[in-house]
Amino acid sequence: MTEAITAVNDFAFLKLALDHFYVCNAVTNEASRRVKQKTGAEFVGFIELAHHDGQSKSEKWIVRRESWLRARAAAPRT
Repeated sequence: MTEAITAVNDFAFLKLALDHFYVCNAVTNEASRRVKQKTGAEFVGFIELAHHDGQSKSEKWIVRRESWLRARAAAPRT
């Protein structure tokens, strides 16, 4: 897990006490997709969303507290 994702998700779930939130990425952004998969996000579907490079087809993901905490507990500590 990247440090940035860890910090954002910790804030969302531990400080703000959110149950879930949504994140999106361009369909062609495979690296972003892999990060979402590694951190326990669940694929919801495709949506249209303008991106800086002109693309509009996006993937929508949900990040749930329970999935994040499970992934966080399983992640190796450095």
